Amino acid sequence: MEASRKDKLATVSAGAIAAPRPIAAVEELSRTLEQMSKSANVLSPIAAVDSIMALHQVSLRIVKVDGTTDANGNGPECYRDPRFCKAGEVALGKNALAKIMGAAGVQIVSRRRLDDHSNPYYCEVEVVLAMQDFDGTYRQIIATKEMDLRAGAPETMKPEKDGQGTKTGRLVAYDDSALADKRRHIQSHAETKAIERGIRLLFSLRQKYSLEDLKKPFVVPKLVGNLDPNDPGDREALRQHALGNQMALYGPQRNGRQVRTLKAVNEEEPIDLGMMPEAPAMPVAPSAPLEPELPPEEPAAPPCGLPITQVMLEAVDPTRARHVQAIAKWVEHAAKRMPPDALEALCLKLGTGFDPLSAPVTELEGMIGALKAEIARVTG
Repeated sequence: MEASRKDKLATVSAGAIAAPRPIAAVEELSRTLEQMSKSANVLSPIAAVDSIMALHQVSLRIVKVDGTTDANGNGPECYRDPRFCKAGEVALGKNALAKIMGAAGVQIVSRRRLDDHSNPYYCEVEVVLAMQDFDGTYRQIIATKEMDLRAGAPETMKPEKDGQGTKTGRLVAYDDSALADKRRHIQSHAETKAIERGIRLLFSLRQKYSLEDLKKPFVVPKLVGNLDPNDPGDREALRQHALGNQMALYGPQRNGRQVRTLKAVNEEEPIDLGMMPEAPAMPVAPSAPLEPELPPEEPAAPPCGLPITQVMLEAVDPTRARHVQAIAKWVEHAAKRMPPDALEALCLKLGTGFDPLSAPVTELEGMIGALKAEIARVTG
């Protein structure tokens, strides 16, 4: 046991870090997080781990963030705002936050507008995000964002720059086309910024990071199931998780009946009608039987959004169709490189509670990043 722990901790080095296997023991998790914090940005919701939910373990997921930016301060995953970023510092952008959100399995519980819709150039959105802590309880964060694009509002102005691109200290209005574009998508802008604000609150992310800090990856702990596929009971639980999509569509099966697939029906032996006894000529009406007591209905397993089915692809909104198709391609890629058991475990880990038909684009982008990271971790 001690040797395996040392081998696992030896994967942590100054320039790179490899994700260890999922951990089910409290002491082992505490030691591992402490060791990884020396060479990684550990996003643990608590400083000291004292319990892990029964039949579960903690997966330590690695998220790498690209801190590069161009001369204007824009980058693929980060940005540099001179108002609060010094030289060599950047802030996490939308794509970086989406990757962290997907790795942690953050769920969007609700989203709603708080304003009265009376002015098309003013919008305030509230979102509720939730994530599962190590003890199984769900922690929720409420985040809001106000977008005021009415004439003369601060958000309709931008810093003035001279010919060399240096800010002069004055504010000038956006040009008409840029302002019209912001106003056209005012609600989606407010919703995205509210989600980003909620993610920062959930993980206590700093406003800015140095480029040296971003050379170290982020470690995102995620509570996952700890079921043994060789155990009949655990294997049945895994099967029910895999059938989550079907149960979400048709509801839980009553009276303990199991979901029967078309393949199972085709493989059943045909009934030989010739061996059946003939019915009596004068059937006797049976007495009214007593109503048998039925067991209570079992709750449906949490829906699982992976793999992406053809039905989903046909029903998905056009605004997120390309992202859902990309997720389907990544799952197909995983199927070519993983054994069936590993693929099923991957779909359960990332897809439980994930709904590709209603998830926002930021969550879809996070799922793509999480899939890429998991495939790389499992296949090496």
